[in-house]
Amino acid sequence: MTKKLAVLLVEGDTEIAFYTRLIHELRSQNHGELSCRIKLLNTYGIGGFCEKASRKINVEVKPQFPNYKITTFFCYDTDSFEYSKRPPVNWKEVEKVFKDDAYANIVA
Repeated sequence: MTKKLAVLLVEGDTEIAFYTRLIHELRSQNHGELSCRIKLLNTYGIGGFCEKASRKINVEVKPQFPNYKITTFFCYDTDSFEYSKRPPVNWKEVEKVFKDDAYANIVA
């Protein structure tokens, strides 16, 4: 059976707290078990997101989980993107970099 890892890339400490609690609740409702491992990574803001996220996955995730199928989730606040003419991050470009770098599945 293929081992699976969900990597949640978040913007800051508030999101770490939120997703930590969410994961805890999901585990408690499923008798302590989930169908995959979960790794939270804090990018400490969206500035330079693509470079920071890519570096974190290459340095912190791939060496620690070498034989896992990785699904990467981009978890970000939409408020700074919905109404901006020039959003701070082009998520389509980020997705392309991650797909080109073979990070398995991308969920944005």
